[in-house]
Amino acid sequence: MRKRKVLIVGDSHVYAIKAAVDKIADHKTEFEFVALRLSTEKNGEKIGDIDLPDLLSVAASLGGGDALVTTLRGNQYNTMGLMRHPQPFDIMIPGFTDLPDGTYEELIPYATAYSFMCESLRRGYGKQLLRIAKASAVPVYCLSVPAPKEDEAHILKGAETYFRDAGISDIGVSPAPLRLKLWELQNRAVASFCAESNITFLPNPPGTRDADGYLERAYYAGDATHANAAYGGLVLDQIAAMLVN
Repeated sequence: MRKRKVLIVGDSHVYAIKAAVDKIADHKTEFEFVALRLSTEKNGEKIGDIDLPDLLSVAASLGGGDALVTTLRGNQYNTMGLMRHPQPFDIMIPGFTDLPDGTYEELIPYATAYSFMCESLRRGYGKQLLRIAKASAVPVYCLSVPAPKEDEAHILKGAETYFRDAGISDIGVSPAPLRLKLWELQNRAVASFCAESNITFLPNPPGTRDADGYLERAYYAGDATHANAAYGGLVLDQIAAMLVN
């Protein structure tokens, strides 16, 4: 009996899922999980498993019962706000507490911040996501990226090259509540885009966020932004449960 193929493709967040796929490679399951890094250039070198044209061809060849899952360009919120800004700011989001007075110079209205996030998505990787969805012969799902890590010491110790080169060790990390707000804005923008594009948005797997909304420490990878293989395993469980219902 043919297994149902689940192709999971993304940028750096896909590595946690790739590690989880490797761990279950010999387990009996009705799904064939394949996780691939979309090719890109980083630090002057080409990295990844599949170019976009080849991905579009594979997406078009998937058959009945298969699925395509994406986790693309998930670090926009970190690029915008992992490091302290020269002009400290906060964002007004209903249901989220503002930072203490004196810790920011500008308070950005929700509508302004949300509109900026949506437009950045549409001008950027939203185009790529839409191309994949239009090429696919099967349902397309888009994963929320892992919630931000609250622990500033962990972030500073494991900061990726981009942030180290930008001087994060001297500049410091933005307040955790602000980073959580930026993540929330990104999720809302991506969910809205998916709803307009016939793509199903998948939130973080249950139990992976703590009481305050941050990534549970058990799912930290060693760097500033990514989750680990245990988190990736929960994503696979989440996908499998959704596809059998």
